[in-house]
Amino acid sequence: MLKQSISVFIGTMIVVGSVLYMSGTIAGEKTIAPEEIGIRKQTVFTENTQVPEVKYPDTPPGTGKTLSRAYPTVPPQIPHSIKDFLPITAKENACLNCHMPDVAKTVGATPIPPSHFQRRFSKTGKPIYKIAGANYYCVSCHVPQANVEPPIENVFGKQ
Repeated sequence: MLKQSISVFIGTMIVVGSVLYMSGTIAGEKTIAPEEIGIRKQTVFTENTQVPEVKYPDTPPGTGKTLSRAYPTVPPQIPHSIKDFLPITAKENACLNCHMPDVAKTVGATPIPPSHFQRRFSKTGKPIYKIAGANYYCVSCHVPQANVEPPIENVFGKQ
């Protein structure tokens, strides 16, 4: 019964969509060309698909200038080279050497925020703070900053 209802619904939506599309075409409304949709100025079949080269910072940790964040909750970008810190594996995450809160204070690094930790308890009841699994692979959210030209103007927050 459910399959039949879903099939009827989908069929109805196809018919309604076709009628609406045809009514717009018959009424003389302008059809939108593919190159008018989105940020592309040409069709996907003729555009240049070469990815521009991005130059990431080669500065050592502690010497890079941090760019401001686009909005308050965006993860901060990494202001230094990470080539010597990759790959991040289950057994090794070099980011933790400087960014754990107790170490970050002494080396001047940005400390990992409390939201990235999970609290567990030892057998004696003492709290143990560990990086939560979802936050262990830093470069899932934090990326090396690079000075690049955006394909379109960023008006986020300007409206």
